[in-house]
Amino acid sequence: MAGGAKRNGAVWLLLGLLLWGCGNGGGDDGGQEPAPVALPGVLSVSAYYYTDPVANNDLEWLQRFLEARQRIQDAGANGQFQSYPWSQLEPALGSYDSQRLNDFNNTMLSAAEQQFTQLLGLQVINTVTREVPAELATVAWDDPAMIGAMEDLLDQLLPAMAGRVRYLSMGNEVDVYFAAGRLAEVTAYRTFVRAVQDYLSTRLPEIQVGITVTADAWLGPQVQTWLDLTADSDVIITTYYPLHSDFSVRPPDSVQADFPALLSLVTDRPWVLQEVGYPASEVGASSEALQAEFVHQVFAAWRNAEGRIPFLNWFLLHDLSSELVAELVLYYGVDNARFTAYLDSLGLRNRDNTDKAAWSAFVEEAAGWR
Repeated sequence: MAGGAKRNGAVWLLLGLLLWGCGNGGGDDGGQEPAPVALPGVLSVSAYYYTDPVANNDLEWLQRFLEARQRIQDAGANGQFQSYPWSQLEPALGSYDSQRLNDFNNTMLSAAEQQFTQLLGLQVINTVTREVPAELATVAWDDPAMIGAMEDLLDQLLPAMAGRVRYLSMGNEVDVYFAAGRLAEVTAYRTFVRAVQDYLSTRLPEIQVGITVTADAWLGPQVQTWLDLTADSDVIITTYYPLHSDFSVRPPDSVQADFPALLSLVTDRPWVLQEVGYPASEVGASSEALQAEFVHQVFAAWRNAEGRIPFLNWFLLHDLSSELVAELVLYYGVDNARFTAYLDSLGLRNRDNTDKAAWSAFVEEAAGWR
């Protein structure tokens, strides 16, 4: 699933000065509390703000974002996940969107100032489609023109990334795109990402590069395809939403088998969980209670991973706006009531700024590890 929401106009620039993820809440315990126990890895939350009722102006949207960020800071997260479609940063070949680049630069800077560990996604592919400049729509992934264009984009981004990004995902949930009759493109895409790694190796060698593949693909019958695709990757990156094929939920404790199964597939590199989420809608056979139980189960499974999952991002703080849900349904092209309900209820809190049971569970679990 995409890691961000769309908003145009002045509020885009305002939010660009802030963060989409979150960081340490801090605070002085006066020396009265026991020494904190470290989290199993970096904890991040996609800090989508509440949207109901609709804000009256850009400053009110900004205030809501600040409130969302503060809420997650208080919960003790210490990481950030931010993603950008290539086609938005560079709509036409060699023509960069100055507003989006400004947002990118400010986000990287602000996160670094608060010492957040950052996962950056460059959505060359975003689940169901290419997100490349218009002139590259039909160009092969391993074509020098494609590789050269990405290197040129990286030249625009590297100054802001330097010393600030630990993990870089080249493509979001790419298995969905390739599995839709495009498996022949996998080898060329591996070459493309390998070229990006080589390019970064002499410029930002500290960045670990991977490709985001869904957990369903890792645990599915074509797993060897994704093992081959990511054979050169520095890190394995995945999204995890335990759903049946009809988008109804699997039991919350599925994570206790799924995390070990994932980790067993690749044992020589760390696993980064770009997105972890669980809907609460009854339409998908879920509930607030099941979502809250999933929160507890994830923290337990993360602890049992013994450090092999150094970064986990929760998707997301508040439910998406109804408008954005409708946009995403069209984008993904899935006309299914349970799919809509899944998108509509992923937040740990409601879109009207009230808690779900899952938020209390999250705060409890995070506090137990600080």
